[in-house]
Amino acid sequence: MSLAACDVTTRSVVTTTTYRGVDLDIIRLEKQPRTSQGDAQESVVVQCAVSGQVLLTQRFFPGPDWSVLRDPGRITPTAEGLVIQGVSERIVLRPSQVAACS
Repeated sequence: MSLAACDVTTRSVVTTTTYRGVDLDIIRLEKQPRTSQGDAQESVVVQCAVSGQVLLTQRFFPGPDWSVLRDPGRITPTAEGLVIQGVSERIVLRPSQVAACS
């Protein structure tokens, strides 16, 4: 087995949303191998849809199926920023972070 096979990354766009006039891709990133307990090493990546600039990368497990993020109310703008709400985890993308897309 080559060392390269130990860091296989699956990257897929879960959904795209617009916040403050900027289109953002919400991406699922999965690294291999799994943890010693067999858990997936998953992160959410938020990037500017047009430029591809990454605004946020954070370990995140929204629930058993990432498609839950497509459900109404899971990604919502609030006074504090853009909230990405999983089943039990929550991430807030601040307006100042999104300003980097302009």
